[in-house]
Amino acid sequence: MTDEIDAAGPWLWVNWLAYSLGYQARDDARLAGSALLHNVREEYTCFSDRHVVGTLKFGPYELVPVHGRSTFPGMAHPALVLRVDDHIPRDQQPMLSEASDDLDVERFVSGDLGDQAAWLLSLALGRRFRSWGRTRAALRRDAVGDPETPFAPQPVLEPDVGIPILPPHEADPNLADAKLLLTHFSELEAVNAVAVVRSARLYSDALWTSRADPAMAWLKLFGALESAAAAWDSTLHETPVEQLKARRPDLVRALGKLPNDADEAIEIVAKKTSRMMGAESKLQAFLSAHEPQPPQFRPPEVACLNYDDLEAPITVLYGHRSAELHGGIPFPPELCTAPHEIDGVPAEIFSMIAVGGAGGHWPASSLPMYLHTFAHITGEALRSWWSGLPSRSPTGGESVLDGAGSS
Repeated sequence: MTDEIDAAGPWLWVNWLAYSLGYQARDDARLAGSALLHNVREEYTCFSDRHVVGTLKFGPYELVPVHGRSTFPGMAHPALVLRVDDHIPRDQQPMLSEASDDLDVERFVSGDLGDQAAWLLSLALGRRFRSWGRTRAALRRDAVGDPETPFAPQPVLEPDVGIPILPPHEADPNLADAKLLLTHFSELEAVNAVAVVRSARLYSDALWTSRADPAMAWLKLFGALESAAAAWDSTLHETPVEQLKARRPDLVRALGKLPNDADEAIEIVAKKTSRMMGAESKLQAFLSAHEPQPPQFRPPEVACLNYDDLEAPITVLYGHRSAELHGGIPFPPELCTAPHEIDGVPAEIFSMIAVGGAGGHWPASSLPMYLHTFAHITGEALRSWWSGLPSRSPTGGESVLDGAGSS
């Protein structure tokens, strides 16, 4: 145990960190200095709308497919079981922190082990996955464990009617295709692990809700990109003041003219606005830096998006996003419809000159692409960013797991 690492990260990552540092899977279910019992082995059931191929062992986790298919294509059904061995030492298990008046959500990601695994798997494979919750738990490593019924209802997907809004992939997802990204996740610094899980949650939610609420899927996809872009931008401009100077030099100049304490005013404003400052410009720069690639199978050229110039269409879509969030103006209905197909391949862009209805009118220039095209762009950019994040560097000293976890 020689590495001292900040372990205040997603619980999936923290347990993997303990495993990689050589901590053995726990045998004792009783927490140190407490009468509480904490499971040493657990299973979580994950739903999907596709049959899953293969098994995957990664760190202290194992993904095993559930045999059998859903009754109807596209319906959510139990597809995977996540098996977990707990490697966090018994004297360092997460405990309730003392009450505090200070707001602290810098490392908060939400979700349990099953949720976080499903979100990451969804992003890694570009498919729908959602955890139902813990379905088996054991207090001894040599025990099979007791089955449980999660408190949450089973995940449900509305069936596709006609052409699906997110056209399905030709092949069933193969767990082996997720191994490199999942393994790299375990190598990240805590702050980057948090950023990846946050974006993966939003991306996964977008895929899952796209049938029932396409407008929400648009918002979730933009949220996933904005979350990643903010984390990425913070590595380019390391302090809030540097971000403010880069994004709003006019505001910095104005604050600099204050008669007293101008530097303090700049620092206060920078800290308050750093996460939301220049959200659209950060997103555009993020997409430019991570260059989403076109899908493998594409329609005829007349129905293809120009991937060499994404800035203009993204600007239009971001305007719809802002109008929905801040003005209550709904997304254009055409953006929430299924794509038409050409030779069996879904079109990436709209072919109409203009559309109107329900009191609105939208020229072709305001309808730059279908939802499935934007979902592909988002997934490509996020996976490129994830794979390019630096691995953590050993720092020496004792490993630090105290206070770890933000589940």
